[in-house]
Amino acid sequence: MDVGTLLVGRRVLAVDGSEGIGSFLLELLEARGAHVTTRQSAAGAREAFAAGGNCELVILDILLPDADGVELLRELRRVDDNAVIVVLTGAGGGQSATIAMRAGADAYVEKQHLTGVGENEHLFDALAHAFEHRSGAIARRQVEAMRTDFYNMVTHDLRNPAGNVLVALKLLQSGKAGPLTTQQVDLVALAFRSASKFVGLINDYLDFAKIDAGYLRLDREEADLVAVVRASAASARSQAEVKSLTLSVDAPERLMGLIDAAKLEQVVDNLISNAVKYTPDGGRVGIRLTELDTMARLEVTDSGEGIASDQLEHLFTKFHRVPGQKTAQIKGTGLGLLIIREIVQAHGGQVRVESAGVPGEGSTFTVELPLREPVR
Repeated sequence: MDVGTLLVGRRVLAVDGSEGIGSFLLELLEARGAHVTTRQSAAGAREAFAAGGNCELVILDILLPDADGVELLRELRRVDDNAVIVVLTGAGGGQSATIAMRAGADAYVEKQHLTGVGENEHLFDALAHAFEHRSGAIARRQVEAMRTDFYNMVTHDLRNPAGNVLVALKLLQSGKAGPLTTQQVDLVALAFRSASKFVGLINDYLDFAKIDAGYLRLDREEADLVAVVRASAASARSQAEVKSLTLSVDAPERLMGLIDAAKLEQVVDNLISNAVKYTPDGGRVGIRLTELDTMARLEVTDSGEGIASDQLEHLFTKFHRVPGQKTAQIKGTGLGLLIIREIVQAHGGQVRVESAGVPGEGSTFTVELPLREPVR
């Protein structure tokens, strides 16, 4: 930021209990092109702040005759979260400065560094830093607002109508809305598959938005992992049959754990769906669930094209898609594996992948997670 033009045209409020410092700031800042108003008390600052419209910079003394400067800072910040606020402290006022920064100040200057000679580098460096800090904070708020708006738009304007389409198609498939011709049955099945993919893409973006915002929460309860795995396998069986894949499940009769069953089913759904998508017609997908003392291990193995070694470390990053002519034809968001990793890690587990990168030998994704919530 150009310090020389930093203050040109800026509306500044300087608040200090000392008339001398107020006059000094008035002369110094107006020489740099600012429009400066000075006040010597909290009451005067409130009045000037309210009447001054969009005050862009406040230089505020920590010690005021009629109020605590930090409390006034909090008050001004509640009124305007865009204004840049720089506090003035006494010599060695590091503790006061820290409190003020936590209360919303953007920078601080010790009064001993305000001099009537020289360029007052400490002050103008602090002002430049403060403007950069506040502009960054404003930008982050704007991004968060955009993210929230996008999340709400996807949730209400896309997912809800898409869900209604799926309900209508299921009704048609059930025959409750009347008999369908053979051609209509095929068309409805095609529409249902496409709508299901659409809902899946929407859900991936919503899950990523939650994870990215730090809102991933688990609702743990005692549940049977075998039931979760078999439910996911059953959901993928029709997709596998279309490609003439052999889909096998090897699991004990029962394996209880303290888990978020819905989110874990999402993990297994993603792993099996990926295995089916990336395995050529006539191939095989194997699902194996075993108990290892206090851990559960899930392995999903396919006979697909495999994954090159230089791609393995990037698989669980956002929007990553394995390059290649064959994989380019497979649609997806590139978020599924990232979501898998975050859900598994939230359970206190880990996920990894092994592949020789040889066509036909495929890949194996392994998830290990504790059957009980880790003691913290």
